[in-house]
Amino acid sequence: WGYRVLPCSVCATEFCKNRPADAGAAEQEAEVCRQGTNRFGFCADACPGEHCDACVAECVAAELCGSCEGLILDAGRCVEQGGKWVNFDQNFDHIGSGMQTLFEIATTEGWVDTMYAATDAVAPMRSPVRDHNELWSLFFVVFIAVGNFFVLNLCIGVLIDDFDRLRDQSHGQSVMMTDAQMRWVASQKALFTRRHFFPLTNLHLLPWLRQRIYRQLIRPRFEHFIMACICLNTIVMGMEVIPAPDG
Repeated sequence: WGYRVLPCSVCATEFCKNRPADAGAAEQEAEVCRQGTNRFGFCADACPGEHCDACVAECVAAELCGSCEGLILDAGRCVEQGGKWVNFDQNFDHIGSGMQTLFEIATTEGWVDTMYAATDAVAPMRSPVRDHNELWSLFFVVFIAVGNFFVLNLCIGVLIDDFDRLRDQSHGQSVMMTDAQMRWVASQKALFTRRHFFPLTNLHLLPWLRQRIYRQLIRPRFEHFIMACICLNTIVMGMEVIPAPDG
């Protein structure tokens, strides 16, 4: 995977040896590590304890050397066993990626995968667990409803209001079309009001079976039957469960 697995102190010595030492920054970072209030809670479980000083030294080396990435818990074990610890593409690790993730969710593009990843998330540097916190799914549903539908409809409502205002100022005339275009639209509306564009002629000369089929197909009852079949097909498809339950 391109990883070099080694202690953070060794990594800092090898890759950041030419960086000037800042005793004040190191002391401040050591206090943060000792309290476990840094990015991923390094040393939160080790301090206080007999391994606290060793953990703080590794934590300071990882934080002060940008070339070293400190991994603990499941992430550290994953790398030690030859794996690669990667984050989901959409995440909330910092404000930038969080805003980008929320914007992508608002567009309803791939928001389901992000919701599944959030419900499986346990903690930083921890392996995901299936449906660990299902309540997070409510956040995504509410955000879709508010951030997408409500805000989008609000913006569209403003555009419609402005369009109505411009139409009222033009005394009922079209704002976006010329006179010739308005006449063409009126002719199209008159054409489409007809029920049959090309009615069947000489129907009485056709065989009786074709006459009967034709009269049945043009009845509104047949159209309602087709619509009922479409609705029934949608309901049957919606009843399918993936993955299928056992037994």
